[in-house]
Amino acid sequence: MNSDLQQLQQENDTLRNMNQQQSGDLTDARSTLAASQDALTGQSQDMDAQLNDLQQNLNGRVSDLQSSVSSADGVINQIRKLLGMPAITN
Repeated sequence: MNSDLQQLQQENDTLRNMNQQQSGDLTDARSTLAASQDALTGQSQDMDAQLNDLQQNLNGRVSDLQSSVSSADGVINQIRKLLGMPAITN
């Protein structure tokens, strides 16, 4: 009976140690996950900022291109006028 009690105590100690180890492993995994999520959030924010910068850059280029086209249309219409041709309207 005493040996059964000792065996149960040893099994209890073993299970307690395993539980503590698993709890530590779970805590480590949660910490790793939190760090990964933070890193991904930072990367996502960086990518959003880069996309916003790119969008602004592209908007500026489109605006410049529209100005260039308008200027070219004006020059073409001046040439057409000099040649006695009607102006082109858009």
